[in-house]
Amino acid sequence: MFNILAKLGTVINFAALSVTDFFAISKPAKIQENTLLLVRLDSIGDYILFRNSLETLRKSEKYRNYRITLCGNIAWKDFAETFDNNFVDEFIWINTKKLNRNLFYRYKTLRAISRRGFETAIQPTYSREYYTGDAVIRASQAKEKTGSQGDNGYMRPWQKRLSDCWYTHLVAASPEPMMELCRNAEFMRGLGFSSFHAGAPFIDIPQGKSSLVEDEKYYVLIVGSLIERKRWPIERFARLAEKIHDVAGWTGLICGGKNDEELGEKLKNLCSAPLRNMAGKTSLSDLAKILNNARLVVANDTGPAHIAAATGTPVVCILGGGHYGRFMPYQAEVESSRRLPVAVIHKMPCFGCQLNCIYKTARNMPFPCIDKITVEDVWNQVNIIIEQTKKEKK
Repeated sequence: MFNILAKLGTVINFAALSVTDFFAISKPAKIQENTLLLVRLDSIGDYILFRNSLETLRKSEKYRNYRITLCGNIAWKDFAETFDNNFVDEFIWINTKKLNRNLFYRYKTLRAISRRGFETAIQPTYSREYYTGDAVIRASQAKEKTGSQGDNGYMRPWQKRLSDCWYTHLVAASPEPMMELCRNAEFMRGLGFSSFHAGAPFIDIPQGKSSLVEDEKYYVLIVGSLIERKRWPIERFARLAEKIHDVAGWTGLICGGKNDEELGEKLKNLCSAPLRNMAGKTSLSDLAKILNNARLVVANDTGPAHIAAATGTPVVCILGGGHYGRFMPYQAEVESSRRLPVAVIHKMPCFGCQLNCIYKTARNMPFPCIDKITVEDVWNQVNIIIEQTKKEKK
């Protein structure tokens, strides 16, 4: 009975969203020449790994004279408008959750995009989503609509077959597993930028201390994660913070989103070392500036770890096996003097499970591949960075 109701709900949802989309884009707009819509509706971490492509698009002979509009996830609005307005002429921000739940918001948003008359629309995302990114590409009604051949990671096969038809061109994508930096480079080469190769992500942040931080010698702990089971136990973060303070004497800052504030307070109460809880108290652009000046960042596998890596700050990432190799560890095609994040793992035969864990554990417990990572495992990598920092300061 439950399965029948679930399938019925899926059908009703599909019908409601499809009818909304039909009316939103029913009237074609006049095409505006030399206009490009770039669609990235995924999370901040995905966007960070893509950002190196923005400069290439902006400066290319093909799009140099185009008006480039970035359609992005409103979750990272502040970040992109602070650091990327040199590459983008205009932004369109979409609340992706609201887009799928509020039919009026969906109608209004897609109708506004359809009326712009973009000449070209590009969605570089490998794991496309039928109801968000693909829907926006369809709504654009652009003369040229380019996307990645991609996979079925976030949609059913029938959805992909249908949405593939909404593109005028799909860039070929290797079916072999590939780190996201290399995957983005593969897409850019498929667009015609044959000399584009995957390099370490980079954010150009002006030098200078953040007004939010008084300490000059500090490190950052990122203790949260959107997926709760990807979080390393908070008690181990506490023991690690005590070790860092004992050896380096640095102050610890706990950073993250509003949902991590309570977690940060718990960590402070468990730890004898000095910690300042800034979770939920910074914008993403402020966070980037804080990470830029940190001596070290220790993070779960989450977006801020990629922001920290892009600033060039040493990062130790506590990494599980769910998407191992896709977003972390980093793999670049060109050498760089910039420090790449160090991933601490407990290797298991089931790595690459796509978060479909084969082990039965309590829902409030970390995945076994995370839980088996010890304080000593993380400390070994942190201590190497501390020793390197001491040598650099001599």
